[in-house]
Amino acid sequence: MGKGIPKRFFGNVNTNDTGDNRNTDTNSLNEGIGGQGVTGFSASNGGNYINRLPTISSFGAPSLPGGQQATGVLHSNAQNASPNTKGSGYQINDILTDANGSRWKVTKLRVVSATLNPSGTNSIWDGTEWIVWDQFINSHWTSPTILKGVTANGSHQLTGYNAGISTYGVWDGTDGTLAPTTAQTIVAGPGAGSMTPNYNTRASGDYNGSGTGDNNGGGGSVTFTYGVEAVVLVSSIDYAYGTSYAFGSADTTTDSGSGTGAKLDVGFCVSYLQVTDPGSGYIGTETITFSTAPNGGEIRAVGTLTYTTDDGRPYDAEAFPAIIAYAKTTSGGTNKIADINKQQSTRKYKVTTTDGTAFCTLKAGAPTTVGEMSITATDSSGKTYYVTKITRHLATLTPYGSSGWEFSTDSRAQWVVGTATPVYGVSVKLQSA
Repeated sequence: MGKGIPKRFFGNVNTNDTGDNRNTDTNSLNEGIGGQGVTGFSASNGGNYINRLPTISSFGAPSLPGGQQATGVLHSNAQNASPNTKGSGYQINDILTDANGSRWKVTKLRVVSATLNPSGTNSIWDGTEWIVWDQFINSHWTSPTILKGVTANGSHQLTGYNAGISTYGVWDGTDGTLAPTTAQTIVAGPGAGSMTPNYNTRASGDYNGSGTGDNNGGGGSVTFTYGVEAVVLVSSIDYAYGTSYAFGSADTTTDSGSGTGAKLDVGFCVSYLQVTDPGSGYIGTETITFSTAPNGGEIRAVGTLTYTTDDGRPYDAEAFPAIIAYAKTTSGGTNKIADINKQQSTRKYKVTTTDGTAFCTLKAGAPTTVGEMSITATDSSGKTYYVTKITRHLATLTPYGSSGWEFSTDSRAQWVVGTATPVYGVSVKLQSA
């Protein structure tokens, strides 16, 4: 038959660690099978998993018969968080370090207590006013703090408020503006309602007002204490699946300031796959499926496996692309993807499918009978062919599919594999992996 096809095109040299050599290569890393090994994954969507790490629910098995399943450890990053316990004593720009070592910056605060400082009151408090801090007092109050049920003594001096029905609002410091921590003076209204009040006391005619009386109570002050309302990620540790971490109510934090008690619900996304065994027999069509996201706060990750490629190293140290075939090897089997073990002639090969191993002959069509096999090729225009004969440099072709082929039936063309590009009217690319 003249010079045969170089063994590297079907006696592949995938990098692997099993030492399972089906051919005569002495390299202990030679898997002796076509296809590739897994190098990791590329995530088009890293997902969002709350208080748990994403997992791999289905790791694509190798397509080629005899291939070895790849294995690896999934790593993740923290990406967002919200407090499940707000704590007390925090300020904008405080840095929280969670129980695992990831770091978060405080960007929003919520009032958790308001302390009344009644000394110096000098106006009439009749119990009908509300005391309000909202966007009209300062634009950073994105939801208002409203002290309701204001109380006074017999001389109309402010004595307190009913915290049980009051509303504690949010200070948005995303732009870095600190929340007020000094005593905030209570400024009385002019006695008539306003929809854009620049004073704290509010009556029925004022924005956020609901009293039935006036708004002329004034004097005294209020001091606020804040808990954590929102954070942004500063830095994440590397979370490796299989390692124990603290999540949710167990995720206690330490503060760069004086705040205490905040705990975080953390959202995680997939980061990378630490490949512990690249496997063999992959052809670039297998998938990776990440764990599902069971509730509305979570998003399932989406990704695809990545593979070894022809890297230019010597053949005994790389995953060189091997020719892919399809064959029917047993009477009870079907036409399946095959790995070529050995060339017997330009038309006949020893191949293996998941049904078994047999000597099969090339056919210009899909195999239907035991002992038939097919190899396909593509020209530079994307038109397809069945290959009926292969020598060291040339392939004999039979067109199939749509019209417009560059080669007619029984034409011979040079062949390439891997990432090589066919040349118009000169060469075709054999299916390979």
